[in-house]
Amino acid sequence: MYRIYCVLNRRPSPPTTEEIVIASGKKPLSEKAQAEYIKKLKSASENIKRAFEEQEGRAVGPWDQEKFESLLTEWIIACDQPFHKVEKPEFIAVMNHAHHGRGPLNMPKHEGMKQSVMKMGEDTIEDLFR
Repeated sequence: MYRIYCVLNRRPSPPTTEEIVIASGKKPLSEKAQAEYIKKLKSASENIKRAFEEQEGRAVGPWDQEKFESLLTEWIIACDQPFHKVEKPEFIAVMNHAHHGRGPLNMPKHEGMKQSVMKMGEDTIEDLFR
């Protein structure tokens, strides 16, 4: 019964009336029935977790590497950061954490950042003369 209680307690949704009766020991279950019930509860909990993860992924939207690099370039400029900061392990760790485990983060190297900043500067100058 304690294992059923633990599964129900960790689950994000409240237990049903039947689950409360079972967990309180008022409705006896055989060992086999307990094992099957725990398996069903774990499966349902995993399905709920997976659904929330998928929903969160859709809410955030698909990954846009070009947008990421553009924002990174703007950060380098706005915060007057040296180009090599994007290669620091600590910075990469923060970026990977913010990336929410959607696979490995493709971090541009300092030369790529330098080129992006230079291009942004050229584009800005061109826009001024239009």
